[in-house]
Amino acid sequence: MFAQMRHMAIVTSNANTEGDFYRDVFGWQVEQMPGVNYWRIQTGSTEPKALHGGLTYRAIPDLNGWMLFINVASLDDTVALVQKLVDHFGEPFGDSSAIPTYIVSEFAARHVKVALSGDGGDELFGGYRYYSWIPRLERMRSVTPAPLRRAVAAVGRALPLGARGRHQLAGFAVDGVPPFAHIDLYFDRAARAQLLRPLAPQGEAAAAQPEVAKADACPRDLSPLRGAMVGDFRRYLPDDVLVKVDRASMLASLEVRAPFLDHRVVAFALGEVPDALLARRSRRKILLRRLARRLLPPRFDVARKQGFSVPLARWFGGAWGSFVTGVLADAEPRLFDRRAVHALLEGQRRGWNNAKRLFALTLFELWRREYGVRVGA
Repeated sequence: MFAQMRHMAIVTSNANTEGDFYRDVFGWQVEQMPGVNYWRIQTGSTEPKALHGGLTYRAIPDLNGWMLFINVASLDDTVALVQKLVDHFGEPFGDSSAIPTYIVSEFAARHVKVALSGDGGDELFGGYRYYSWIPRLERMRSVTPAPLRRAVAAVGRALPLGARGRHQLAGFAVDGVPPFAHIDLYFDRAARAQLLRPLAPQGEAAAAQPEVAKADACPRDLSPLRGAMVGDFRRYLPDDVLVKVDRASMLASLEVRAPFLDHRVVAFALGEVPDALLARRSRRKILLRRLARRLLPPRFDVARKQGFSVPLARWFGGAWGSFVTGVLADAEPRLFDRRAVHALLEGQRRGWNNAKRLFALTLFELWRREYGVRVGA
């Protein structure tokens, strides 16, 4: 994430024995860094190594073969950190990647005052995974008869919340709203109506349509791929990514700058780079990867993209899941429908992917408590 950091960050919720694990199993050199939750590890090899949680790491000799291991040691540590972010953000912010963003910022601030980030690179140069299948999906929808599109959408709506591909299928028949507008949509219209049922007497609680707002941000005179990228540049980047990095880094007293957002880079990416150098079926950030191979060490893994995602689904199976369940069980009943929340929890236990939804609702409830927000009678 940060160009001035010469380490890789990994977040885990395992116990403090992690350092011993890497020392004993892999024979790596492990040093405890200032602060109980930091470890610095030297692998001494460029071969991919398996880490706890199924993560892998490849050491780069030109970067001294060192990696940074970050250990969130206990539930209390995790909860305290989440509460700290709730206090600092000042508004409900449901992106869990704010957790590792703050941790890495706090570590970087021990060594530097300013860091560079790659924010904007995905939106400008085709980095998100769903960009690869947008052209194919749009072609498919354009040749599919309306009755069949409606049938596909009905199948999607019948799937439980959290089922893979549910929102894309449900959006297949919405004229004027491309299916990619439903990507990362936590709650579609029907789910919003159920979740916000207690607010129904006060008006149309589910009237807001974020999927339509996202579609409106995507220019229709561009290709479907470029239209989606511009939409993310207009909404997701400023509303989520930049807010997260700015507030998390400032909480750690670190200045972060985003070179990709230089107006000349933006103009070049939006006006001169053809779709063929952005994303294809199985390739993304094509132009940037080509440039990286020219500039970076030969063994640098330019093909792998590693975001700052947190393994929420795995966390849910432990103490974090109990904490989330407890918070939501005591949530304001005049805001979120208890049956809808219970269904989300049960779906997660049965294997549906509701971890992000539950995290967002939990952060909302923690924010509501912290700032004394009340729902009118």
